Amino acid sequence: MFSQDITVLRVNNCINIMSSRMDLMDLARHLRQEALFVQSEKQNLQSLNEKVMKTAENLYHLSWIARQQRQTLDNLLLSHTDSNLASCYHRSNVVETANFIDSYKQLGINDCSYSEFLQLLRENPKVLASCLNYGEKIDLSTMHQIVNIIMAAIYGNCILPEDEVHALVLLKELMSLQLAVSDNPRRLLRHGSCAFSRFYKIFSECLFSAKIFLTAALHEPIMNLLMADDLFLDIDPSKAAVRFHPQERLRHFGKEGTPEYAASLQNYRNWTIKKLVNITNRFIEEIRNNLYCFPQSLSWLARQMYNILMKAKRVEVREVGAMCADLVFAFFICPAIVDPESYGITDIPISYIARFNLMQVAQILQVLAMSKWEEIDRKLMDLYGKFEKDCMSSLLDLILEGSTTDSPADLVNQFQDLNRSAILITESELHSLVTFLKTVEAETSDPILKKTLYTMVNHLPTPQINGPSMPNGNLVREISTSSDNQPMTPSTKRSFLGKVGRKSSKLPSNMMLNSDNHADEANGLPEVDATVAAKTQLEDVLVVPILGIDFDCPGMLTEDKVLAMESQKKKTSLENGNLLEEGDALSVGPEIIEKRTRFSLSQDQEDKQVCNQYLVMTSVRIFLEKHDRYLQLFVRSFQELVVADEKAIKVEEFLNYLFNYVQNDPMWQTASVMQIEHAKAVIEHSVMSRIYTFALHPNGDGDVLRDKVLHEHMQKLSQVITPNHKDLRIPKIYHSECPWPSAQAELVNINAYKTPRDKIQCVLRCCNTIMNLLSMASNKSVPAADDLMPVLVYVLIKANPPHLLSTVQYVNTFYEKQLEGEEAYWWTQFASGVEFIKNMDYS
Repeated sequence: MFSQDITVLRVNNCINIMSSRMDLMDLARHLRQEALFVQSEKQNLQSLNEKVMKTAENLYHLSWIARQQRQTLDNLLLSHTDSNLASCYHRSNVVETANFIDSYKQLGINDCSYSEFLQLLRENPKVLASCLNYGEKIDLSTMHQIVNIIMAAIYGNCILPEDEVHALVLLKELMSLQLAVSDNPRRLLRHGSCAFSRFYKIFSECLFSAKIFLTAALHEPIMNLLMADDLFLDIDPSKAAVRFHPQERLRHFGKEGTPEYAASLQNYRNWTIKKLVNITNRFIEEIRNNLYCFPQSLSWLARQMYNILMKAKRVEVREVGAMCADLVFAFFICPAIVDPESYGITDIPISYIARFNLMQVAQILQVLAMSKWEEIDRKLMDLYGKFEKDCMSSLLDLILEGSTTDSPADLVNQFQDLNRSAILITESELHSLVTFLKTVEAETSDPILKKTLYTMVNHLPTPQINGPSMPNGNLVREISTSSDNQPMTPSTKRSFLGKVGRKSSKLPSNMMLNSDNHADEANGLPEVDATVAAKTQLEDVLVVPILGIDFDCPGMLTEDKVLAMESQKKKTSLENGNLLEEGDALSVGPEIIEKRTRFSLSQDQEDKQVCNQYLVMTSVRIFLEKHDRYLQLFVRSFQELVVADEKAIKVEEFLNYLFNYVQNDPMWQTASVMQIEHAKAVIEHSVMSRIYTFALHPNGDGDVLRDKVLHEHMQKLSQVITPNHKDLRIPKIYHSECPWPSAQAELVNINAYKTPRDKIQCVLRCCNTIMNLLSMASNKSVPAADDLMPVLVYVLIKANPPHLLSTVQYVNTFYEKQLEGEEAYWWTQFASGVEFIKNMDYS
């Protein structure tokens, strides 16, 4: 019995051992699988990290290219002549092919020295601010270019939050060094030539959050203004009648000097005031509604300006408030209202009448913003008295709310992802920057600044540029015809890097946002003809690495390192909190926090597209100014025609004349094929906007009344219409997306577009939107024309765009022969829908 028990025990032990071995084998297999899984995940993380780094590298390149194109555009706006158009087009196109190379290939053994120098400069924004301030005192001619180099190269156009923080520190220091010590800081700010004004302008243009706010707040009211741009809306009553041609003036107001003339003029003034008040109130409402996305960085700067100037006690409180209003409205919001195309707010070319009306709105907004501190002209109180008191100054109060002691680092996300790994700069820019700092170091009497700069630049080699001196570091150079393989010498032509200035559309004299005086910079622009341009290429862009940057792959850090980073993050946050209050402006420690980028490649590609589009629009504006006499003759002859076919032929002939002139004009010879095609579209829009009222309503008041009858009929239908209306009977499966607001939005703005082609595109986008929404609602079937038509009719009734019948007639007259394919199909559906609505009843 005992032996049996032992046997059983041994058997059980063997079973347990075998079971344990099986468990161990299962555990080993699971561990092996987990190890393989972890290794696979690590490889995926590494691959994704490499893609992120590659995308970030492309983002830096695109940002650099977009900034150079913006500076090229600003050159053209400064000169506002056609003599530089060929050069600007060449520079804009050649920068697209920029060659980015590792800096050691060009700098050789000095690569590490320059890398350390640029990194020190980037991490010490207060030093840069002191240098910019002193550079202005000794009147260096390269100041404008240096400001551009600092923003584009040192701070990388602020595409990363850490660059934005450095730029904010620099701007605050410039406030203390320039505005706080000036006897008339507002005049200094308004003049626009001080380092703070220059840097703030570029900073607000680069800031992504600023673009979001401007688009959200201004797009809808600007589109609303563009839909009614047939008459000038003058603020000044003395200029109202002058805008009309003598014959038009006689028809509208009667004979000058008669009681009838005075009464008609007063009625027109009352109509103008009512129109301006309605339009401006819409701007105010949209700005107020979107104030939640106002850039925090700009709010912080406004608060800092108020705090610094109040502590300085050199100007009155009302002057301080007026300067803060200038910073927000005159230097940020109003320029975007006047030139919405350059900010990407709209892609519609602005007619000269619409531009003037936008300028009037911008002026009204600025006067209202200043009304708390400056008295309004009494003769204009019939206009400004219609607005609510403090309607704009209250918005400024909301912007100024908040702490003035917070650090700029608190304004951005503190997430760890990307930080800057390299600085993009050309060799000529690098040499210009070093020369500037050495000049300041030699001339300054500040011992701390002198010692700091000596430490930075003493070990750098003296810039050696063969040939004549090149103070502005031109990016474009001539191609060498020799077989020498040595690096090419930069050209002696002046740079197009440093020419950021006012837009070509000037605001009235009492609006100061474009009052900066850069005429001397514009006069120095080089003229490059097509033959010279063909022999030039872009200077290589050096990719200078930032030393000491640790590129650990996210998700693969050790626990100790993660804890150490969190500790360092808290420590750095505390240091940054005290950073801006320290008296020593020259001892700024390195920024260690890594922050997450908020941008994408598509945004910088859009910026490039906006620059190219606005360059073409500006070029067309200059081109048409040269042909203004012919344009006026065309408008007068068009008004004399009666038959629709004759009008269409007249328009086609004149457009072909202008298109042929563009093809043979030397100023367009360096433009690309896409730029030429875009120029033709802009020319067509400009010409059609001149004759739009006469072409849209060829029968005058008769057409207007006809459109009004249909508009009122559709208003009544809109009150009773439902998807189940007996004339529509839209299937219930499609009701989930009702009332299809995105499709309505495309039709609401149809009158903002002046060319038949653009109106067709509005209809096309509306129909495509409806078809996409119907497809999403019904996964089992593809919607057909029978499904589209009732929904299109419903959308038309709800959108109810004005001048609908005249719009159909306008497109049929001037574009019917060019309709084909998809455009013809959708336009037929749209026109049929309009005809169907005319016969609908209200039951």
